[in-house]
Amino acid sequence: MGFTSKIIYKGLFFFCIILSNTSIAQINYSDSIKSLSNKLRLANTFQARKYLSENIKKCISEGSSNNTISKLDSLDYISFYSSTNGKLKLFSWELSNDSGSYIYECVVIIKTKNCYKAVFLTDKGDELKNPEYAASNSNKWYGAHYYQMVEKTFNRKIYYTLIGINWKSILSKKKVIETISIDANNNLIFGEPIFQIGNKLQRRFILEYKYDISINCRYNKETKLIVFDHLVPPNPALKFQKQFYVNDLSFDAFKFLKGKWIYYEDIDARNSKSKEDDTYSAPK
Repeated sequence: MGFTSKIIYKGLFFFCIILSNTSIAQINYSDSIKSLSNKLRLANTFQARKYLSENIKKCISEGSSNNTISKLDSLDYISFYSSTNGKLKLFSWELSNDSGSYIYECVVIIKTKNCYKAVFLTDKGDELKNPEYAASNSNKWYGAHYYQMVEKTFNRKIYYTLIGINWKSILSKKKVIETISIDANNNLIFGEPIFQIGNKLQRRFILEYKYDISINCRYNKETKLIVFDHLVPPNPALKFQKQFYVNDLSFDAFKFLKGKWIYYEDIDARNSKSKEDDTYSAPK
């Protein structure tokens, strides 16, 4: 190979490298996730839904590794939340299987000192005995499709409170409230014991109710309360059978005080005061 030919060859070689790197950089993971999310919503078999779900997780993982996932405010079927400090991003969704029950999926992106780390959660909610009091981690997660994330700080520690829904049972639905935090080693901690009901502390709060009704459970930014329907059995004989519980048109709430979510019963849900947590009076 002559001198001129070597120059042309080297030039083409480096051009191909630049073109290849440009193509990789141009991959739009946000658009891919949006497209797959829409297909997941329309898929009519569990096999197809599972295949699409695995591809979604792959896109999230690859996109997070080089921080190329941009705003995702118009996803179909998948919920996406990003913390105000950029430390944490969370994707969650569910897959209905052929038996009519659900499998939950969640990917959490953690920003570490040198990179972004994708953590895949494993739905093991059925294996958690007394889930209100059970500690859990990414390998033993109480599955839910989250529809709200609330950030609270106490003693410089950030608590991310997640509110979601769980449709696993064919007899009942559940609303789930729990916290997720990040320890010094960038590991996820689920279900810290900060829900105070009377003198007891719970790791998560679960509202179970009759399958064919709807209830409210949402953080109100004005009152700074998590407000939810008060649930009761339709008759005293069903007191311990939560799958029959219904709302009675009254409301309860949690208020964040000194690192705890404090439970208040029978609040006035019309209250729209917007004071800071440390000055706003406790709900009556």
